[in-house]
Amino acid sequence: MSDLYIPPKEISFRLKNKKSEKVLFSRKKSPVFGQFSGETYADQWWYLVPGEGANQGWYLVKSRFTENVLFSRTARTPKVDHTDGNGKWADQWFKLEKGTGDRQNWFRLLNTTTNTVVVSGGDGVTNSKADGATDDNQYWAFEFEDMEFVSLDYHIDQHKVLSSTPAIVGQNTARNDTDTLQTITLALTKTTTTTSTFEYTLGINVEITAGINAGWAMLVEGKIEVSTAVKNEWKWGKQNADTDTTTTTLAVAARPWSGVTAVATATKSDIELPFTITWKSKKTGYKVQTKGVYKGSNYWNNETRFRQLDEGESESRELNPDDLSEGWEKVEPIERLETSAGDEERSLDDDQTLEGRNEVSEKDAPQNDGGKLFQKDVN
Repeated sequence: MSDLYIPPKEISFRLKNKKSEKVLFSRKKSPVFGQFSGETYADQWWYLVPGEGANQGWYLVKSRFTENVLFSRTARTPKVDHTDGNGKWADQWFKLEKGTGDRQNWFRLLNTTTNTVVVSGGDGVTNSKADGATDDNQYWAFEFEDMEFVSLDYHIDQHKVLSSTPAIVGQNTARNDTDTLQTITLALTKTTTTTSTFEYTLGINVEITAGINAGWAMLVEGKIEVSTAVKNEWKWGKQNADTDTTTTTLAVAARPWSGVTAVATATKSDIELPFTITWKSKKTGYKVQTKGVYKGSNYWNNETRFRQLDEGESESRELNPDDLSEGWEKVEPIERLETSAGDEERSLDDDQTLEGRNEVSEKDAPQNDGGKLFQKDVN
C-alpha cells in the first residue's frame, strides 16, 4: 500500500467526501462555510500548511480564497467551521489519517487535541469521535487543480524481467495436391498483443479525463528500449493493449501430394520498471512528481520455421514451441514471390509409378536434406 501523498502548499485541491461526494467551501458571504455538490468555484480550493516545532507532523487546512483555516472542536457550536486564527489554537491542527481497504485512497481529517474527525453530515459539516465507529462520511480525498504533463522518465537501471518465454504467433499449412514438384504460396499471419500498465506508488495522484502518450518500454535481446515511435495511452491502473497483425506470403517448394507447414515464433517478455512523471500546475507552473511502476509485455526475437510434410500427412494440430525441434528448419521469411515454371520444376518421368512419386532425383530437384524444407527464390 502506498503512503498518503501530502501536497506542498503551492498545490491547491478540493476536499471531496467519499459518502456525500460534496466538497468544502470557504467564502465571505453567507453561508460563509459549508459543503457543496455541483460545479467548481474559486471558494472550494484549499491548501496545506505544514506545522513546525511542536506542530510538526500536523497541518493547517487553509482556504486559498479566504485564507481562513479549518477547525474541529467539541466545546461549542459550530463544531466544525473556518476562522482566521491561522494556527493559533490547537483545534486548527490536523493529521491526515490514511484509510485502508476500499478507503485506501481516502483519509480522515483528524484533530488529535479534540479527538475528532471532520464529517460530511446530512445537515452540514460536523465532527464525530475519532475513536468511535468509522463511516464513509468521515473520509475525504484530494481533487487537485489542473496539472499539465511534462515528462515521463523510466528508471531503466532498476528494471526487472519477470519472464521470457517462446510463443507461437502464427501457423499455416499449404498443400501441393498434384503429382509434380510445385512451388506453392503460403500465407502466414502473425498476431501479437503487447500490453502496458502504469501503477501508482507515491507522489501526486492526478486523475485525468484524457490519456497522455508516453514511449513504450520494451525488452529486446535482453535490453530495455523505449520507443518514441510507438505510443500508448496512459491511464492509472488500467491495462493498455495493442494488437498487431501482419501477413506475409511465402513461396516454398512442396513435394507431390504433400505440403509445407510454416510456423512463426517469438519471445514474449514481461517486464516491470519504475518511472517518474513530472507535472506542473497550469496556473502557477509549480512542478511536482509521481512515482510508479510500469508493467508491460512485448514480443521480440521473431523467427519463422518450416517443415516438409510427408505424403498424406496433415499438420492440423496446434503446435507449441517445444514441438519445433527435429524436422524443422529456420529460414528467413521471403516476401511474396511470383511463381513461374522453370528448369527446377520438372514433371515426373512417365515411367514413375504413384508409389514412387516422392522419389525425386538429386539432379533435377532441391534436396530434402533429412525431411526439411524445399525453399527457393523463383525469378
